Amino acid sequence: MWIGVEIGGTKLQVAVANGAGEIREIWRATVDTGRGGEGIRHCLAEEIPLLAARFSGDLGPLKGIGVGYGGPVDSATGTTICSHQIEGWENVPLARFLADVTKVPCVVGNDADVAGLGEAERGAGRGVRPMFYTTVGSGIGGGLILEGVGIHPGAGLGSAEVGHLRVSKGGPVIEEIGSGWGMQRQARKALETGETSVLSQLKAEEVTVPAIAKAAQAGDPLARKVLQEGIDALGFGLAQVMAIACPKRLVVGGGVSLLGEETYLAPLRESVRRQTFAPYANLVDLVGAELGEEVVLHGAIALAMLGRFQAG
Repeated sequence: MWIGVEIGGTKLQVAVANGAGEIREIWRATVDTGRGGEGIRHCLAEEIPLLAARFSGDLGPLKGIGVGYGGPVDSATGTTICSHQIEGWENVPLARFLADVTKVPCVVGNDADVAGLGEAERGAGRGVRPMFYTTVGSGIGGGLILEGVGIHPGAGLGSAEVGHLRVSKGGPVIEEIGSGWGMQRQARKALETGETSVLSQLKAEEVTVPAIAKAAQAGDPLARKVLQEGIDALGFGLAQVMAIACPKRLVVGGGVSLLGEETYLAPLRESVRRQTFAPYANLVDLVGAELGEEVVLHGAIALAMLGRFQAG
């Protein structure tokens, strides 16, 4: 038996998998931010042993745990560095904590990296290496998956943070323009200055990415501009990924990718090709992710089965 854990800003998920890494059960809870990181750790310390005991008869003893954590991680030690959403995660030795509770090895990685491993093993990147995964939601993260290595961790504090590339010298990072939060912010800012748009009929909190996309499809100039600028910002970042790593496939996940092929993925694919180093442009293979809400869990299980963050 293997267990995969996702610790997000608003959700907590634990998956139980058989020896082949196939998920048999998922336990979910909403994160109580008031209890902070300590509350989440207490919850995991209770639930993981219960799940392991419940399934041990069918799946055998627990062999290891993998965790996808929503924030920066020292992958070499399994220590969380901080959280931008929940207090109580500063320099927490999470891998050691869970190993002490369960008496089995535990490996911890950043959730975007771990999601990339999930898509590489069981989703849109099956059998394709090297593969680059990016998640586009409230922020933008990334993960580079290599043959024989799995997640490329860089110097140990993560890598592939495509959302933090700057679109120009001294300019904003890609996340500020191309993420869901970034596009919403750009649209709301333009409306505040009096730009004409059907979006002006909405309350500020109603100017969401789906609303922007719907207005863009209807031909609204402001919405089309915001959406295209967001696409081109990420396209620029992925073009840099192509120039540096030249992965065989780019897999795009996260809430914004759910806008679909016509509205988002096809324009993004064209933008990447247009901005990529010319000899590599025809090598761009950009597809949508396949695993949905369970992507981090699949990656966490794969991480547990590897038993380490990096080969070697």
